[in-house]
Amino acid sequence: SKTANLVVTVQGANDAPTIVVAEPDKTGTVGTALTPFSILNNFADVDSTANGETATYTATLSGGAALPSWLTFNAATGTFTGTPPTAGVTTVDVTRRDAAGLSVTDTFLITVNAVVDTTAPTVAITTNQTSLTSGQTDTITFTLSEASSDFTWTGSTGDIVVTGGTLGAITQSSTDPKVYTATFTPTANS
Repeated sequence: SKTANLVVTVQGANDAPTIVVAEPDKTGTVGTALTPFSILNNFADVDSTANGETATYTATLSGGAALPSWLTFNAATGTFTGTPPTAGVTTVDVTRRDAAGLSVTDTFLITVNAVVDTTAPTVAITTNQTSLTSGQTDTITFTLSEASSDFTWTGSTGDIVVTGGTLGAITQSSTDPKVYTATFTPTANS
């Protein structure tokens, strides 16, 4: 009787990568760098690198457009970094593709909020007259520390309290939106 050896190699079918952990949505603030984060550990593939499997990572906006210029994706490390310049929501698709072309995509949002202004506005009130006599008038200048859409004075109602005379309606400067002027007329004997 003769004996023969037979070697059988079983080659498994290529399996698509999977998402193990979906990337959580991110929030940020205009002008503040995002905390860098990596997505490499979010994916898995039963066809491991020990079996010669390789993978590539890509990141795009949802729908395939390029990421905005402020958002950087390092495909080698799977890391996102960036400093958003404007408020809004960015929808990001991250795709892991294996050597055979099978892929899986994870989608997450980056919501960027506007900077909250916590500094109270101020108003500087100036005049070029140190005193007025009855019948004289003076231009009063109101300089705001920041532009305002609701600083008002109609000549009788609004954001100004007037004593010792009357103040005409304020007029906003055409060259500086933070500057307003009005004419002050003192009352007799004030």
